[in-house]
This record gives sequence, structure tokens and C-alpha cells, in this order.
Amino acid sequence: MARLISIAQRAGAPGISSTQLLSALDQYADILAGMSDAAGLGMITPMHRELALRAARFGVVYKSCGAGGGDLGIAVAESAGELQSFMGEVREIGGFPLESRTSGGVRLESSAAGALQQAARPPAH
Repeated sequence: MARLISIAQRAGAPGISSTQLLSALDQYADILAGMSDAAGLGMITPMHRELALRAARFGVVYKSCGAGGGDLGIAVAESAGELQSFMGEVREIGGFPLESRTSGGVRLESSAAGALQQAARPPAH
């Protein structure tokens, strides 16, 4: 759990580059998958595993989301072309991509960083 918190803190750090953010998201997804496997939870379905493998071929980071068992996933990349190529793969294996765009990129505001740091602190005993 400490590794997940550390990655989340790095991802929320002011001035993080898009490359660093994608790397943190990829590491976070890998650790969650490992935890699920170790505990036998099955949080990452075979379809999500396949999507993650295909995403990596295009430089896209894919992470399953939801309450476990794979309600949906997110795909994040530095370029629209990478995402477009990956969406073709999603359709090829029977997935249904939903597009969402940001305007002007993603901005981390100080209140969000403070909330992330607060959430990452261990509970007081």
C-alpha cells in the first residue's frame, strides 16, 4: 500500500511532466494487478489484461477502473494519434471506446494536491 501512496503522491506533484504522469499511472495499474493476483481477487479481467497489453504497443497506458471485475477502463496517452490507434484495437476485440477530451491539458491545482497529500496520510491512532 505504501508503494501506491508514493506513486499517487508523485503523480500529484506540482510540475510533473506528462511522461512522468503516464509512468506513474502505469506503475499504479501494475501494482494493483499484482495485488489482485496475489490475493486471488480477479479484479483485472482477461479482457482488461488484453487491453493493457495492446495499449502498451501504442505507447498508451491502460488501467481498469470500477469496483473490481472491470466495469470500464481508461486509456491515457501523450498524443491523439496513439489513442486513435489503440481505439481501433479496442473495437477489434469487441470493446466500446468512449472518447473524452480535455481542453488545454490537465492542470493540478494546489487544493487538489493538498487533498491528495491529506488522503495519503496514514490514519491517526
